Amino acid sequence: AQRFGERRSLVWSLVLDAVCMLTAALAPNVLVLGAAVLVMGLSGAVLTIARQAFLTEFVPLAFRARAMSSLGGVFRIGALAGPLLGAVVVTVF
Repeated sequence: AQRFGERRSLVWSLVLDAVCMLTAALAPNVLVLGAAVLVMGLSGAVLTIARQAFLTEFVPLAFRARAMSSLGGVFRIGALAGPLLGAVVVTVF
């Protein structure tokens, strides 16, 4: 993220993640699926680091602690709500 810049890292990690999701959905075998999931994990790590770096650079120092705490809370809520909503979708369809 530091080498390429936060914004560029955010955008390209999201693009790479979308390509990997499409690849995983259309994977012809387990090897391709595993490679797509591995790269999705790597791009997710870059996304997390770039998002934190972007936040620390652009949020004023007086609000930085609150912003970092909110970012952590959003990650945790998403980690809880995402699988729960996915389970509802799987159950309904």
